[in-house]
Amino acid sequence: MLDLIKAIPDQIEGSFGLEIPTLKRRPRRLFVAGMGGSGIAGDLVKAMVWSFPVKSIKDYHLPPNASAEDALVAISYSGNTEETLSAYHDAAERGMERMVITSGGKLLELAKRDGVPAVVIPQGLPPRMALGWLMTPLALIVARSGLSSPQLEPDLKKAPEFLRAQLEELASPEGPALELANKFYNRLPVIYASWRFLAVAQRWCAEINENAKAFAHCAPLPEMNHNEINGLLNPERIVKEAWLVFLRFPEDHPRILARMDITDEIVRDSVMGVSHVEARGSNTAERVLWAVLFGDLVSYFLAKAYNVDPIEIPRISYLKKRLAEL
Repeated sequence: MLDLIKAIPDQIEGSFGLEIPTLKRRPRRLFVAGMGGSGIAGDLVKAMVWSFPVKSIKDYHLPPNASAEDALVAISYSGNTEETLSAYHDAAERGMERMVITSGGKLLELAKRDGVPAVVIPQGLPPRMALGWLMTPLALIVARSGLSSPQLEPDLKKAPEFLRAQLEELASPEGPALELANKFYNRLPVIYASWRFLAVAQRWCAEINENAKAFAHCAPLPEMNHNEINGLLNPERIVKEAWLVFLRFPEDHPRILARMDITDEIVRDSVMGVSHVEARGSNTAERVLWAVLFGDLVSYFLAKAYNVDPIEIPRISYLKKRLAEL
């Protein structure tokens, strides 16, 4: 798992050698259908782009108002994710331009049959650890189709060098990832971020769930200030075991950052502890990816603390097996 985390910069770099299609026309919205480790790619690209409507689909169908004016990128590492396959068919029925990012499976078969452009990525990885292969082609589709700032592609191209330099400190036994993992051990990790960067908090939660086999929770600011802040009180025995993390980005509205500080003051006595993580990097893409790798490493160290296999996901595998029998 540690090697897989450290390989994400290599995946980003390798994606620039893939054949990346571009959209034939500018869509009204770009829907990205994908689940789990595949679907988070769309959420993270949305955080990097933000100025163009990128909409994540984590269900069997597109919203009722999706139409031929929109486009869809279907992402499934295995190519066999049933929700993503359903969304792909839904988009076809609505006459939407489609693209596919996958390593094979039924999705690639459908794309070849339908003449839909497909980015074919390497096989053999846990989907969540193929993030570089899944996210970078999507970001390049967005950038080269003129849906983002022209700076997105060069920023992504430079990101691997920056991330490799950061990994030495992040992954070290004396580094901040292990320190935070120790704070999460036998406690409830609660991750907060602004609405724009909620995808990073969701990635943290998902990696803690899958790698460390531990429960975690996340929510966005300012929304949590209008409800959840009151809930960080009871049941006292559970809330007292929570360790809160605020993910901070310089792109955040100054009032969001002020809310993080004041929320910390209000709830600190009700929880086990509070940490603030400042995203590093010279641009949004670097900061998003740095924060993702930080969370991935925290989940790895937490898995070691719980003495669980960070690769295997037996409950998900069993669920898929049961569904396949229906």
